[in-house]
Amino acid sequence: MVRLRADCDDICMCCPHRSFDRCEFESSVRRKDRSVASFLGLDENAALLAVTLMRLVQERLEELDGLEGVCGECEWMEVCNERLTSVRREMNWNAEERPEEPFGR
Repeated sequence: MVRLRADCDDICMCCPHRSFDRCEFESSVRRKDRSVASFLGLDENAALLAVTLMRLVQERLEELDGLEGVCGECEWMEVCNERLTSVRREMNWNAEERPEEPFGR
């Protein structure tokens, strides 16, 4: 099970801006977490199976050209958009270009 949170969570564990369960940029973190939950159509405190969450994320990301509408003015936007492009390439290769017998017979 995965439980969403709109505050410091396991992803923030090693962040240098975290002090106990508080973030130096807490309002920004909450805003971003709430935006992502809304984008996924979930409550910010939703709990669901990891496989269900991953499918939902994949479905929603397939609809996007970029993450600006989800994340707004984030300092990581360029990195995430590059990763989105990379994931799309991988998904297209997996779905359309994978050979029937990858190693031949």
